[in-house]
Amino acid sequence: MRKALAVAALLSGLSVPAAHGADEVAGVPIVIGAEDDAAPWSYSNGSGYVNDVVKLAFVSQGAKIELKTMPYARCKQLVTIGRLAGCFSMSKTATTESTISFPLRPVIEPHFLLYTRLRAEPVNCSDIYWSAGLRLALVHDYEYTSAIEDVRADPRTQVFEVNSEAVGLRMLTRQRVDAMVLALDHIKTESLLFKLAGIRAGQLKQVCDFGSMPGYVGFSRRNPQGERALRLFEKGMQQLQQNGALTQLMASWRRQSMLRLKAADYD
Repeated sequence: MRKALAVAALLSGLSVPAAHGADEVAGVPIVIGAEDDAAPWSYSNGSGYVNDVVKLAFVSQGAKIELKTMPYARCKQLVTIGRLAGCFSMSKTATTESTISFPLRPVIEPHFLLYTRLRAEPVNCSDIYWSAGLRLALVHDYEYTSAIEDVRADPRTQVFEVNSEAVGLRMLTRQRVDAMVLALDHIKTESLLFKLAGIRAGQLKQVCDFGSMPGYVGFSRRNPQGERALRLFEKGMQQLQQNGALTQLMASWRRQSMLRLKAADYD
């Protein structure tokens, strides 16, 4: 409820122009896919920091949107073939840039960090190697930094594709894999993700930082709404930055994350 009120307050402070355009006249919303298991960026119930950013950006331009939550792999597939106008959060690679249009401004800028069990073998981050071969958990169809892709391509690596980072973390604690890559930032923190995945502090350790890779709302080149949705989103993000709404929203989600952690400590 507090989160909904906070977003409503931000919306009330925006200058929203009169709606225009054929799709809005007909009452047809712009349909955007949202990953369903990347908390707190995006939750399965349609809430999340990135969800709020996307809603605010479009509403600031008087546009109607509909967010549909789904696994990231499906979101990526549907926006590529034109069944969705957009999908988040996507990163730029040679493959995605050949089929998807990206705005100037990302919605997240996470770092990609490698985690192992607390008593795992020492790791040389420039040449990751386990004596029995590395069993690495990666989220299915996620885009990763080139350093991680190099590890994936190494013949010594056995990759286990999982549906979410939380699933990979639980596999790691149960010794079904040796390592897991997490995408983290100041909102989606290690502590919060561990709590959401049911991982106790002290079970795992961070061993390597594979750099950062911005995440965007990717827009379809095949969907009839895609090009216009990209323009509206660009204008909306510019307005949110100029009027301070983006900074307010980020601060609100940071507070929300800290409150969630404090509440979990008393469970």
